[in-house]
Amino acid sequence: MKKFILLTIFLIMNVIYFACTIGVAAGSATTNGRALLWKNRDISSPVYVHYFHDGNYKYIGVGNEESDYIWMGINEAGFAILNALASFNAEGSGRMGNGDTMKWALAHYATTEQFEAFLDSTNITGRETHANMGVIDSTGAAIMYEISENNYWKFDTEDTEEGFVVRGNFAFNGGGTTSSTYERSNEIIHQLISENNLNCKSVLHKQIREFCTNDAEHIPVPFAGNWNAGIPYGYIPIQGISNSGNYSAVVIEGNLPNEPAYFTTMWTLLGQPTAAIAVPCYAVGAPPQETNHNGVAPLFTASQNIKSILCDYSSSNYVDSYKLLNDSTGGYWSHLFATENNMINQIDTLRQEWLSSSNPVDYILLTQSNFSANALNFLQNVEIATAIVPNFKADINFGVSGLELQFTDISLHNPQFTFWNWDFNGDGQTDSEEQNPLYTFQETGEFTVSMTAGNADTTLSVIKPDFIHIFENAAEIISVSPDSLQFLTLEDAINGFPVIIWNNLNFAIEISSINPACCSFEPFELEFPLTLPAGDSLSLRYYLSMPVYNSHREIISVDSDIETSNAVYILPISYNSELIDSAEYNEINDRFSLSNFPNPFRNSTTISFQFSNEEHRQNEQITLSIYNVKGQKVKQLKTINYELGIHNIIWDGKNDFGKPVNSGIYFYKLRSDKIKSL
Repeated sequence: MKKFILLTIFLIMNVIYFACTIGVAAGSATTNGRALLWKNRDISSPVYVHYFHDGNYKYIGVGNEESDYIWMGINEAGFAILNALASFNAEGSGRMGNGDTMKWALAHYATTEQFEAFLDSTNITGRETHANMGVIDSTGAAIMYEISENNYWKFDTEDTEEGFVVRGNFAFNGGGTTSSTYERSNEIIHQLISENNLNCKSVLHKQIREFCTNDAEHIPVPFAGNWNAGIPYGYIPIQGISNSGNYSAVVIEGNLPNEPAYFTTMWTLLGQPTAAIAVPCYAVGAPPQETNHNGVAPLFTASQNIKSILCDYSSSNYVDSYKLLNDSTGGYWSHLFATENNMINQIDTLRQEWLSSSNPVDYILLTQSNFSANALNFLQNVEIATAIVPNFKADINFGVSGLELQFTDISLHNPQFTFWNWDFNGDGQTDSEEQNPLYTFQETGEFTVSMTAGNADTTLSVIKPDFIHIFENAAEIISVSPDSLQFLTLEDAINGFPVIIWNNLNFAIEISSINPACCSFEPFELEFPLTLPAGDSLSLRYYLSMPVYNSHREIISVDSDIETSNAVYILPISYNSELIDSAEYNEINDRFSLSNFPNPFRNSTTISFQFSNEEHRQNEQITLSIYNVKGQKVKQLKTINYELGIHNIIWDGKNDFGKPVNSGIYFYKLRSDKIKSL
């Protein structure tokens, strides 16, 4: 029994250990016409870039320290190859295995045709291979092979509908089953192609660094919540395509027809991709010393140092997502992605200079050396905000007398607090010592809330003036927020329905009209358009027809024959151009084009939006969320990097907990880290 248990654990560990994700795309599918080949390699060992010239061609590849095997590489003829384990039995000790096959191919072959000829011949003699192998060459060929010990199956990207193939640790012809990383990778590449955005940058940022659940669900960064009980706020597991066992990755760009084959570029990440930076490497000579200095890669060491800062929870398998991306400092990823984008843009320009150079190889070697040195300098000097940021939230911040609210400590950067003191009404007295207390507000007014928390080493406080707004009794309170700048909706109408409209914005709005006209409001002297200043509220009652007043303006009767069940009434709202900052208003309206179809919808709708041509916003973070008519967020759909072009996001009508929302009217909001309200 003990042997069986140990064997089972060993097998499970190996499944996790070697869960590589690879993919290949034809130039016809990419934005710049270059074939792409990529891999996240899942083995937690120190790595560096190896260089060889033991065959027909010089070649480089990423492999472990103290080993000559490489597991992803390119040669000077423009041939590139990488692998993921597959579910074939490897038999026949002494024959060529996965690593031997890839090294042999890089040393001797220039095209996929030559590689296939090798596979044909070794089908007869036999191999020890059990892998998926992605291959591109200087002709633009981009192919995925499933390879067993005496057979292979070819998946040419040109034969696919969208021009790409991805694989995990399985083979369709080997009896294996797909994985969550395979499913998620397929979704990502499909989405990038549909947005006309498949290129080296997008694969690096969206594929190589993707976190996802075991159900192939994207894990957003930053993550606004506690992943599990006891896990600090904002910390998420390093799992999915970019997982904790992933210590290297590459994105390989093929050459264009007018370029020499040795222009093929291997963008190399040495270290866990969450922290590592991609640098360009070429198979024309020895790699930069930052990628291989006497068998050690300083870039790997530096990236692991960054990872220790990002993953400072007691379990290093969790990363502080707010250190990666946030609204205040931008986060490590905003600086990392900007640096990578700058290098990629420079390489695009330098390729033209290399074409006209009398000695392009020396030029390339100097370029990769300079870029690697700059990348190492970035890793050694980048500033990452690590100071604890005390903060809290309430489930809502407005209501009527008697409202019970849940308060939650959402302090950032692993605070490890041991005590909390809450003051819910600004009187300086402690109202609760729980971390996440409930509190009932009995009186009306605006309430300042503060939280003081700490441990044996530090005490920090955060105060939010006028944070909670408690109104007189009302059947419904409508908060005018950035999500409801077009109209308000009054639902489930009854005659004399008491309503409070609260302008929760930092500028005035106008309620421009009432629809339908049969509605009337008390106070009766209301005239439209009605200006509602920032922070002000309006208490009113509305009726489905004109009530009858006596001489004292008291209502004595209302038409009771009107159907009131589940009625919906619209109050159009507009910006008051004299009261809102015109620059902010124009920026909001000029930058985005939004729509969704179908509308209304039954099962799902596609939200489409397009960004204007503003290159200076390339590092901006955009979040798409869904809200109900009460201003409550029901679903955060996606956080993306600002990129030009059309984006299509599908909402399946479910909330953040995977449950279908009720029928009704919902708002979608684009939120920018540079413009707070859209």
